[in-house]
Amino acid sequence: MNRLKAKAAVAALGTLALLCVTATSASADGNTWGYVAGTDSGVIRHAITGSGTDITSQSAKIQLTTGDMICNYYINWVYLDMNSNPWYTERAFTNTGCSSAGGTAGSGQQYTVASVYRGHGTAKKGYACAYVFTNNAYRGRACVRVGW
Repeated sequence: MNRLKAKAAVAALGTLALLCVTATSASADGNTWGYVAGTDSGVIRHAITGSGTDITSQSAKIQLTTGDMICNYYINWVYLDMNSNPWYTERAFTNTGCSSAGGTAGSGQQYTVASVYRGHGTAKKGYACAYVFTNNAYRGRACVRVGW
């Protein structure tokens, strides 16, 4: 019975993590990260350079800790207005198959298994986000405030 309670607690925390938005305050210049559900300690990292609503460049990375694995995943660039309504989405990267973190088990070291970049553009005042999906299911995101 205790195992079932523990699994239920982990599932509830995973769902809560999906609902949380990690955002950093910046004028199109900043970085942030969010958890990737379905992994032990995977994260998506998102960084932006620019000024105001002018974005010079963006990067998104999926990082896993030794022993983690992620399969059939993709990253989307998603732009939200100030009310968190999406106004533009673009597929950035798709991987079929699985990627796993290397290294020595139990070391806790993080490894980048996917890294994507996007060049110059202009966004509305709001959020620029990197979303991660596995098997077409949303798993997490990291958002940077733009133009605030």
